[in-house]
Amino acid sequence: MQKPSIGIDYIQKFSAKSGDIASLAVQMRMAFDQTKKYNGYIEPQLYNAYLKFKTPFMDILGRP
Repeated sequence: MQKPSIGIDYIQKFSAKSGDIASLAVQMRMAFDQTKKYNGYIEPQLYNAYLKFKTPFMDILGRP
């Protein structure tokens, strides 16, 4: 079921003199749920978050 919502995307790059060392991305939204009692309510939703580290050999991805 789709819900009316508003959201944000946040992207941050971390770098050193040698180049990028990591990147962070977070996507979240506030959705209005009309199916709940008392005329609905607003619920926070975190639907994507990761921190990716760059090493000389490979990228390492961390998710909550």
